[in-house]
Amino acid sequence: MWRRLLNLVCQNSILMENLSYLTILRVVNMIIPLLTYPYLIRILSPNLYGEIVFAQSIIAYFSLVIEFGFNISATKDISQNLENKDKVTQIVLSVLFIKFFLWFFCFIVLYICVCVFPEISKNKTLYFLTFLATFNELLFPQFFFQGVEKMKIITMITLSTRMFFLTLVFLLIKNPTDYLLLPTLNGGGALISGIVGFCIMLRSLKKPIMLPTFSQIRKSFCDSIVIFSSKVSYYLRDKSLVVFIGVFLNKQFVAYYDLANKLINIYVTLFQILPTAVLPRLAKGEKSNLSKKIFKLSAFAGIIYAFFLFALSKYLIYFLGGLSMSPAISMLRFLCILAVCFPLNTLLNYYMVINNKKNKMLSSTVLSLFLFLILLNFYFFYKNIYVVIFVHVLSVVFEFLYKLYLFSKDKKLLEWIR
Repeated sequence: MWRRLLNLVCQNSILMENLSYLTILRVVNMIIPLLTYPYLIRILSPNLYGEIVFAQSIIAYFSLVIEFGFNISATKDISQNLENKDKVTQIVLSVLFIKFFLWFFCFIVLYICVCVFPEISKNKTLYFLTFLATFNELLFPQFFFQGVEKMKIITMITLSTRMFFLTLVFLLIKNPTDYLLLPTLNGGGALISGIVGFCIMLRSLKKPIMLPTFSQIRKSFCDSIVIFSSKVSYYLRDKSLVVFIGVFLNKQFVAYYDLANKLINIYVTLFQILPTAVLPRLAKGEKSNLSKKIFKLSAFAGIIYAFFLFALSKYLIYFLGGLSMSPAISMLRFLCILAVCFPLNTLLNYYMVINNKKNKMLSSTVLSLFLFLILLNFYFFYKNIYVVIFVHVLSVVFEFLYKLYLFSKDKKLLEWIR
């Protein structure tokens, strides 16, 4: 048994190395917000911290547009063309060309929003500084490093920059008037890591910078449009929840929801490691029983983590946020089921993309969004935040069950999970 396990590890040494580095990266990205949260919530107050989270939720839409689904589509294309260096270069250059155009477009849209919407214009400096975080999506070529299976580079760059700026948070933010330093530090870290990653990628390509061909730009854009549309549906449902709470309730409720959501995202973040690491292998046809094992493991771990959160919700909330954050306890208990459904939805999306079933993926997310938007109107009858949270949970569960139905009707897809 041990010999078979050792042989399996040796045969998949690159995969195991990538899994190790991705695990480190995810753990760091998970721990840092939890380390800073107790400090920041007490220094800034729930209301001011909720204002920052609200701004981050707005800017997240721009990050989504700039990323445009390339972390899946371009990763897949690069992994399938590793032997053709010229093709890989064309893919990279076309993605970068589209990203620079989208970044400029997003900046113009933000400027217009600052001029038009009072909710944003009253604190425009916060929004412009928060926008600096989009440099990560613009400059850092995550799709390239994933495609060539060099996760070590992603991990080392991100780890060093995040740890440096984490230290600065505790050194520089001392009272509520320092709140603008938080988006500034986050943006500075995104810019530095983006530049370093960009330079390393250019050295790896060993090709001169030139304009990509129009046909390659068109292909890269078209390959990502369905994935992007699906992600838009997710964001309109998941990120809009924070915006909705901030607009129709208040920023304190945003802080409560954000804390509960952070605890849900611990598991979600960790278990996205597996599909991210194995996507290049699965895209090249190296499936065997790996896809089934990942699906079953994700489901089992999600159920265990959901029970853990429900049982310890009060202690976790008080430990991280203090007594003032007690409303987040019941929110967390409502959201526990998402620890099961979110990772599995993501995993099923990967399987659909690999099997060229992107339209089915889009249909499930759009139907879920449609259900969410229809049921969200019940809030205006009851004026209760738990109605909003319940509608959100119901739409996510519906999406997961509908995806399982689609898999059950397609023999090729069903082989990936059963």
